[in-house]
Amino acid sequence: MMTNTAPFLKKGALVAAGVFFLAACTGDGSAQSESSPELNTCRELLGREGVDAARRAVGGGEVRAEAPVSARKLADTMAGEARVRAADGEDLDRRSYEPCRLSGSTADTRVVTRAKWSVLTMDSVSEGKLAVQWREAAKDVYVHETDGGDRVALLVTCQVPEAPASQREGVPLEVEVSRAGAADGDARLPARLALSLAGNLRGLLGCTDTVTVPTALPGQG
Repeated sequence: MMTNTAPFLKKGALVAAGVFFLAACTGDGSAQSESSPELNTCRELLGREGVDAARRAVGGGEVRAEAPVSARKLADTMAGEARVRAADGEDLDRRSYEPCRLSGSTADTRVVTRAKWSVLTMDSVSEGKLAVQWREAAKDVYVHETDGGDRVALLVTCQVPEAPASQREGVPLEVEVSRAGAADGDARLPARLALSLAGNLRGLLGCTDTVTVPTALPGQG
């Protein structure tokens, strides 16, 4: 079966609710292999322990991983978007990606990840009106929790090589992890997955600024 890479094309891409996403499937209803490209992509972004915890959260039985392309392709695409800003001075085409989704046996049991270049700036969440919604998790790392902690967004700086210096704080990296219908009641899971996603994606993007993304939010240990 051919792999559709439409989520990474500027034109002619399939768009659902403003998010670029491609579901992975075996096509014949068979169980997904533990070494499938989709699971490996999720592990590269969330860590093996993170994926195991997310799978338990959505039921622990037959869990399907979905991913658009490899983590490397995602990072290369996003880095290219940041460099376009350096080339022509125009604002970024701020597309949102779903790099990994883990679904349980029912459609409403899932863990979903998202990543994009944010429309927010570091100043807007540290000093502006949004400072009441976002709190500092670490230096250059801000967090916003909604839905009782089942949806966690992180804003973190990332200076992309060959992008203008203003990109670091003016166009930070934003990631989000949400869960629904989870059987595992660990309230810390979305935050821990979001922190793993932010740290691993920063590494894949080759961010040149030094940021220590914590493994847990303050007070969660």
